[in-house]
Amino acid sequence: MLQLPINNRTPGQNFSFNQFASAPNSPDRNTPNTIKDYIKYRQRNLIDFVKSRLQSRQNSPKNLFKVDLIQFAKKKYDSMPSPIMGENKFLSTQRSIGDSIQIVNGQGMTEDTLFDEIIDLENAINSNGFEKKVMGSQKQINHSIMKKEVTEDGQVKINQYTILQELGKGSFGKVKLAKDNNRKYAVKICDRKKLKLRLLSSKMDAYSLLDKEIAIMKKVDHENIVQLYEVIENPNNDKLYLVLEYMDGPQLLQIKNKNIDTIWRLFRDFMLGLEYLHNFANIAHMDIKPENLLLNQELRLKIADFGVSQIMDDDLVKSKIGTSAYQPPEVFTEDQVRGKPIDVWAAGLTLYQLVYNEHPFISLKQDQLKNNILTQNIKWRETSDLTDLLKRMLDKNPNNRITTQQVLEHPWVTKNGRFPLKNEYQGNFCVTENDIHNAITRLSFNMAIRTLNKLKQKLNQSRQRLKQRKAQES
Repeated sequence: MLQLPINNRTPGQNFSFNQFASAPNSPDRNTPNTIKDYIKYRQRNLIDFVKSRLQSRQNSPKNLFKVDLIQFAKKKYDSMPSPIMGENKFLSTQRSIGDSIQIVNGQGMTEDTLFDEIIDLENAINSNGFEKKVMGSQKQINHSIMKKEVTEDGQVKINQYTILQELGKGSFGKVKLAKDNNRKYAVKICDRKKLKLRLLSSKMDAYSLLDKEIAIMKKVDHENIVQLYEVIENPNNDKLYLVLEYMDGPQLLQIKNKNIDTIWRLFRDFMLGLEYLHNFANIAHMDIKPENLLLNQELRLKIADFGVSQIMDDDLVKSKIGTSAYQPPEVFTEDQVRGKPIDVWAAGLTLYQLVYNEHPFISLKQDQLKNNILTQNIKWRETSDLTDLLKRMLDKNPNNRITTQQVLEHPWVTKNGRFPLKNEYQGNFCVTENDIHNAITRLSFNMAIRTLNKLKQKLNQSRQRLKQRKAQES
């Protein structure tokens, strides 16, 4: 077992933020006065410890990768803004961090569990009142070639991911639950051959949407959007594996004991993610519906499934693929439509369902559904800020429909200004046609080059053996 030395503490001693903040200054540091200082101190100890332990051992690729991971974590935490806390919030946050983070003083710890603590620190930041700034496209998505093996206990491993169970199926393929270092992931398995055969229109197949989805997910980076971590390609068949953030909460419309406060908080999460897509990434999701809004165990909401999303130059979308029940009137009547108002309409319908447990226009018959959306007016049950918001989101005229920025500023969302909500943008965001083209094909090209090089090596080896044999015979 490895021991993490922290400030000459007594072995076995528990260590909390309160003790840390009240401790006398030591020669090597100042006493931290904020939770951010405490987290930075904990994180700094982890980084120094792991780097020294790993670098003192063999410089294996696995260990070097871990060092890189820690260095990346340090940069991430160093870039975090200062906490914004109210008078009472500071005290409650102080207690919750002391309770929620496992302090490792005096406890045996392996290298792998050190990384779990870093994840805990990140969760503490995300859940305890730190305001996150939206950055430009800083993500690094790993591309790799699939290596499949079966463990001694019969479990299938795809690279470092142990496959646990199937989560679901779709027209694209399957989604499976996987685990790596005690962290769970959702692995989306796509059959490219089948997707290429599935025509969505005269000019588009499902595979082209997969290209676009990967290109977008490589760059979007927001706490209310499901993250893509890795793309794995199988050189022996047409399978593609997308390693995604695993959302382990209930389905949105099946939350038990939900009340208006729960709906309010979920909707704020939702609109932060959607406003980021619209105004920072310039992307229209185009398939907003409850099934594409996922929850984790803490009931934090994140937007998923960018398969039909549109990257916009002038807000006009090139295709109108989506789910009919969540499409606005203009989709059925206009040749050219704007993407952002389509998303706002679908978001309004989703909020309506959360509040009233029903869809206002639903019909099992496609023609009747279309007619309801075009002609039927909603009978509002009350006059309130919530009703006003729903009316503005579900305005049948897209030119009059509220924008995501206006939604964030609406009295119901902010509780009349007492709880303001906004994203703060830094950097820039851009997904180009070249990004889409190279989302998968660049990996395929690199794999082809590697295969060609291996064949050349084998050919050269065969030639060498042939020369040696001829020399021996002569």
